Amino acid sequence: MAHSAQLPVLKTQTKALAAMFEARVAVVFLDFLNSKIPGAYKDGSPNNALPPLTSLGERTDGAAFDYLSHWLTPLFEPIIRDFRLKMDVDTLMNRSAFDDKDAEGYSMYLNEYMTQKTGSPPEYTYSKDIVGWRCFCVATIDNQTFSADCARSTKKAAQTVAAYLVAKDIGLDPNVHLGKKRRFNLIPTQ
Repeated sequence: MAHSAQLPVLKTQTKALAAMFEARVAVVFLDFLNSKIPGAYKDGSPNNALPPLTSLGERTDGAAFDYLSHWLTPLFEPIIRDFRLKMDVDTLMNRSAFDDKDAEGYSMYLNEYMTQKTGSPPEYTYSKDIVGWRCFCVATIDNQTFSADCARSTKKAAQTVAAYLVAKDIGLDPNVHLGKKRRFNLIPTQ
């Protein structure tokens, strides 16, 4: 083992930490295969997650992997949960780069369209999470429900892109349904 003066340096080195963790995994695996009573069975606390302990000669690599899984699962579950949450938010934030620019004005347009068609605007639900604002937009037309979920750094941007995605799902085009040009299409087409 390292000298105590070297420990602060080793704790900051990713490769050294990874090697130590890998060694610990190997020790736990071999402990199950070679010890009469492996470490997790020694503490005396009832652990229903562990399978019944077989005799030393009957243990297999597969059983050792199961034993290792009982140790690794609680260790990695919080990391995986946080990673999945971040991955979900990243997916929503980067749904497509063109959505934000193309979505300009769609919140107002969808509200106006839904009010004309059904008498009420779509429902917007907001929540604040680790990255910014999340908007869930639901529009119901003729008993058919359209919805979209979007996350952006601001509440207005999240609402605008969610409205845009719902309008796309419905198949709306402002030039056709409202009979007028969108205010931000200033460049005439030839």
